[in-house]
Amino acid sequence: MLAAVPAAAFLFWSKPSGPQGKVVGIEISPLHSELAADRIAANGWTNVEVITKPAKDAELKGSFDGLLMFAAPDVYGSETELSNLIPHLTPNARVAAFGAKLAGRGFGRLLNPIIRALYKLSFSTTPPPSLEPWQTLSGHFDDLEITEYFFGLMFLVTGKRRNSRDISS
Repeated sequence: MLAAVPAAAFLFWSKPSGPQGKVVGIEISPLHSELAADRIAANGWTNVEVITKPAKDAELKGSFDGLLMFAAPDVYGSETELSNLIPHLTPNARVAAFGAKLAGRGFGRLLNPIIRALYKLSFSTTPPPSLEPWQTLSGHFDDLEITEYFFGLMFLVTGKRRNSRDISS
């Protein structure tokens, strides 16, 4: 499992991956990476690793059956970041992304200025919020299912990797 998620999520992936599997977390924040490393050590998770770099610069080895991106618009919204991850996914690997978005209608539209303001507090590489932040994923994954939450301000997208070329080793 390849993940751009907070360290707390490792709890849910370490055991299902099994002793032969591997969970690799990519974290842009050194502070969050340090917290993740502490949690990994405290729990004795030998199949979990954290890479502290932008996804585009992460040196990955092997292949992965899944890609999870939680509150990682820098990754799911960037062709550059995805181009380093996707070659490491097995054919038909599953993908899931969850994050904030702008609402296109209803009450949520009144809250769009708050979402825009919160994004200004993020990393300089974070793309501005949009109505469909999963669009970059649609070029690489099939069977995308999109569900919106909280008045259309949050989303969950799932799908599977489009069958393609060789997997990096």
